[in-house]
Amino acid sequence: MNQLRTTLAATFLAAAAAGCAQVAEGSQQRVLVVLGGHAAQSPALIERARDAIAATGDGEVQLRVPESSTEELGVTHMAAARHYDTVIAVDLDHRVSVAPVAARYPGVRFVETAADADALERVLAAAAAR
Repeated sequence: MNQLRTTLAATFLAAAAAGCAQVAEGSQQRVLVVLGGHAAQSPALIERARDAIAATGDGEVQLRVPESSTEELGVTHMAAARHYDTVIAVDLDHRVSVAPVAARYPGVRFVETAADADALERVLAAAAAR
């Protein structure tokens, strides 16, 4: 299980870092972190996500914690419609909250992962270093 978690975290970090590297020099990338599912029910994970976002010092990284699948869909759709560059989807239902939005807004990068605070912190640190 730990190896799966480590592999997932490394994949998540690499995907997010690649997305950040594609941003033109001097431009601000708008990133939305969406904590859903079990992640939205974990006060510790929510607090770690807030701390990691604050540590980036980047006002263009936002956090949303929807309370239902319907709200998850609304949040991801809103981000895409408002031209966010990347949506980091933590523990969202892909079929309900990500796939339909990704199909409609192919220019928005979606990075999906299960609830993992350490991986989220590394991804946000990579975003801050861009």
